[in-house]
Amino acid sequence: MKKITLAVFTMILIITSVANADDAMEITDTFRQYVEAAVRSDGELAAGIFSDSAADYWDSMLKDALGLGRDELEKRPAYQLFNIILIRKRMEDAPEIAQMDGRRWLQHSYSNGWNSVKALNAFYENGDMFELVPEITGESAELKIKYDGEILPAGFPFVKERGSWKIDGEKQFYRLERNIEAKMEYSGMSRSAYVDLLFKGSFGHSVPERFWQPANEK
Repeated sequence: MKKITLAVFTMILIITSVANADDAMEITDTFRQYVEAAVRSDGELAAGIFSDSAADYWDSMLKDALGLGRDELEKRPAYQLFNIILIRKRMEDAPEIAQMDGRRWLQHSYSNGWNSVKALNAFYENGDMFELVPEITGESAELKIKYDGEILPAGFPFVKERGSWKIDGEKQFYRLERNIEAKMEYSGMSRSAYVDLLFKGSFGHSVPERFWQPANEK
């Protein structure tokens, strides 16, 4: 009986190891596809690599861009506030954005090169200098990136959806929110002043007053 139990346990370990190896390979392949899609402005591929929670996040941002006034905006985390202002800027140039859902917004933004890809471009051009290390726990995973033997501070969360590994948008955007919020607090600036600084960094001028108003009232 003990021999049978040991044999079954060993078989389970082998199957689990093979499954994890397959998952790890899929995660690293998916990340490489994402990097290439982002650098090459392939919006369709990039959007498809994000989880449903990423599309839900941008659904919410698009709705808020249409309806929230300044008082409500300034209660939001700085990262969300900045994104809503950016969406209003894009809507002014392309009114059809107001009809988009979150998934289409992701596709549109990557296709137009609106996403910061400096770090991804470094990986794209020097991929052999980096080591990708997926750490898998059930249906979620963390892709850690090593450079010169050291794990870089920023990793990528993944989640398994309908049998495929996707970048976990909910976790990724929450991390970005915390990072921006910490930087804002360290600066000692108000939320609106810090977002204005971010906007200046992107466009060379302060946030126009009209972008503090709901897009559907313009």
